[in-house]
Amino acid sequence: MTTRRTTPARQAALVLAGVMVTCLPQRAYADAASEVEAARTLFVEAASLARLGRWGEARERYARSLRLKPAAITHYALGVVEVETGQLAAALHDFQAFLAEPPTAATAAYVEPARAAAATLERRVGRVVVTTNPATPSTGLQLTLDGQPVPAVVGTPWEVDPGTHEVGACAPGFGAGGARVTAKPGITVSIVVTMRLGASGAPLEPCGATPGDSPLPAPGPFAPGPVAEAGRKAVPIALLVSGGALFALGVTLGLLGVSQASGAPTRDGADAHSARAKALAGDVLGAAGLAAVGVGVVLVLTHRRPLLPAAGAATTFFAPVQVAF
Repeated sequence: MTTRRTTPARQAALVLAGVMVTCLPQRAYADAASEVEAARTLFVEAASLARLGRWGEARERYARSLRLKPAAITHYALGVVEVETGQLAAALHDFQAFLAEPPTAATAAYVEPARAAAATLERRVGRVVVTTNPATPSTGLQLTLDGQPVPAVVGTPWEVDPGTHEVGACAPGFGAGGARVTAKPGITVSIVVTMRLGASGAPLEPCGATPGDSPLPAPGPFAPGPVAEAGRKAVPIALLVSGGALFALGVTLGLLGVSQASGAPTRDGADAHSARAKALAGDVLGAAGLAAVGVGVVLVLTHRRPLLPAAGAATTFFAPVQVAF
């Protein structure tokens, strides 16, 4: 029986392999912990931006946080922000994703608001059923909505934001086809996207390209959703400030008119006419100022957010600030 001798080089290789095996799990754990910390930082930044009404920036950070660390509370926060940016279908999907997760002590307060929001959004989104011609072109069917890839599911309603959308379809052996559809809240519409069969020997656009002879127009800007919180507050504040300034100016002109009228030598002279004009202008400006102040007060008193209920704690309605993962 012979004994295989371990050379120094072999010993070094074994030691190095052992070190690598030991370090790999620790490195993976460190990377995962770093991603979670980055996700938490993004979440807190997004919540701060949402409090300021900077919804677009908040949505971008919530989405990045969710990619780094999927969490139910991030889906809820995204849903709140997407309502504000007018992305109702995405908001519905995020609230549904939040509700699909078992509630925890940190998320239980948001369950009922999420259910109420989802129920409201179910009535506000549109639905589109897409079929293709030919109905089953081949394997490799690809579909797009407003230029973005979507699951190649035909015959099943897609939930989309109300408005006009572009649907594209392509498959190997066919030219890309497209159709425009207008979705309305609570209504399901059906469209057929026809793909061109390539002539014998004729080259076709690669799947995903738009036919050269009938390109799909770039989707136009989507109608904005609810105005941001900061904007809603700015309108009544501007009315109150401008109304107060007009009222003060009107009072000042009126007093100048009264003073000039009392010092006028005659009731029909130039000084008297100028005094009456100032008094009239003061009355008009004062009335306009009072009207603006009144409208501003009404807006302040009736100001409320229209879609999501503010049930439970104060943070239930707004995008949550505390990280729950």
